[in-house]
Amino acid sequence: MMNSFKASLYSWKGTALAWVHLLLPLGASLLFSLAWRGTSLRNLDLVKLWQLYLMALGGALPTVIAAVTGAVAAQEEGAGHYQNLLTLPSRSRTYLGKLLLLWLGGSLSLGLALLLFALMNPAPRGTALLTEFLLLSAGTLAPYAIHFWLSLKWGGGASLGLGLLASLLCLISYTALGDGLWYYFPGSWAGRLAATHLVARGELWALELSRWLRVGPPVTGVLLLASFLWFCRCEEASLRG
Repeated sequence: MMNSFKASLYSWKGTALAWVHLLLPLGASLLFSLAWRGTSLRNLDLVKLWQLYLMALGGALPTVIAAVTGAVAAQEEGAGHYQNLLTLPSRSRTYLGKLLLLWLGGSLSLGLALLLFALMNPAPRGTALLTEFLLLSAGTLAPYAIHFWLSLKWGGGASLGLGLLASLLCLISYTALGDGLWYYFPGSWAGRLAATHLVARGELWALELSRWLRVGPPVTGVLLLASFLWFCRCEEASLRG
């Protein structure tokens, strides 16, 4: 798997994918910092400011994930019509290496987005910031599995369409309409977990986390297993194109 991971990482060198993972967090932190200083957001206290930032990151994540996985799938289609994926000795390691790179790349971007915003603005203590990062990262694994499969099966357009819809539903999940339902929607996990942890304490956070733990990890496991088995058994005709 590590060989596949290294090969995938090498294929990103000099491409827009590498720059996207660096420029997006820079742009997000800079724009939100300017908005905080130049609008009524400057009246928000520390907790509200960071809650809004985490919610914004969470809302954008499904669309960004869809776009990135679609670009990776298009890259593979252009490189011999998926032959680099289908003809390697171990499909399982190839798939896991690709998915691991996508997830770690996304996690790196999230870490940069939090770190840069913390450097530009007042920030929670380091342990709280680390927890927010871990929650955001954990909440993206299932969406990456969904959109990578969707991009390979039906193309980046289908993945992006679902990503846009998921971002809209994620924003709705922050409202009262999402209370009690967001646990069942993977697109909302990252933002809702991080934002809830920031404002909820004690029994309320423990209750929300326990409800998600009953749904999130099992659903993530099923999605990973299903997409893994599909990829290992699929043929070229079942891929996009």
